[in-house]
Amino acid sequence: MKQRKDTLNERGLSLAYNELEKNMHVLNDRFVELRQIKDALDERVGFLDELKFALENGTHADIHLERFNGPVTLAHKAILASRSPIFRTMLEVDECKAQPKDALPIPDMNSHELKALLEFLYRGFLPNDEFRKHAHSLLVAADKFDIPFLEKQCEYQIVRTLDSSNVLEVLELSETCSNETLKENALKTIVAHQNEILFSERYVKFARGNAELLCLRFALEVQIFLILANFVMSNIIISSVVSGRVEEKIAMKR
Repeated sequence: MKQRKDTLNERGLSLAYNELEKNMHVLNDRFVELRQIKDALDERVGFLDELKFALENGTHADIHLERFNGPVTLAHKAILASRSPIFRTMLEVDECKAQPKDALPIPDMNSHELKALLEFLYRGFLPNDEFRKHAHSLLVAADKFDIPFLEKQCEYQIVRTLDSSNVLEVLELSETCSNETLKENALKTIVAHQNEILFSERYVKFARGNAELLCLRFALEVQIFLILANFVMSNIIISSVVSGRVEEKIAMKR
């Protein structure tokens, strides 16, 4: 009996070892695959960096981006037109004129914000610290120039840093850009931290110019209250019914 038990244990260990070895091969193959994907992405990033070189050095640039009270920035029409249908339309309109312009006005961005926008258009990404610094202005630009990919990246950066200290600014930004994702997250944050926010001086200043948004927040709070009230009432009714039935059964047994 003991010998048979030992044999079964050995077979069990052997099967477990074989299964473990099989899983190790699968994990190793997956690791190699992921490493190849990473290497391919690194190569792609390096390839796109050549466009950044062209941007920073103005290599064969054919358009100037003009800001009020600031130096012009060199860029390339083909890149701008391929990234934004709004830029494409602006450039096509200029080319149809008798004397085409070699400049586009970008009055609403400072030099650092414009540099960040162009770097994203040329490379497809920004370093995290640059994104966090300019996420709000880049979201406005993404909305203005119809760049959905940039808009999604800005949403992600803004939502992940959303808290009670910046939620009013984000709520106002969501209204400016008609961004429902930001608005929904901002309203949830306000409701979650209402005691801290609603009695602050910055909230009073915000309320004076954003009555419509505050009405929306109030409507959201009312909706949440009604849902909770219905839930509580349902539980009370169910508890009463169950309690009544239990009492009836006890009385019948007596």
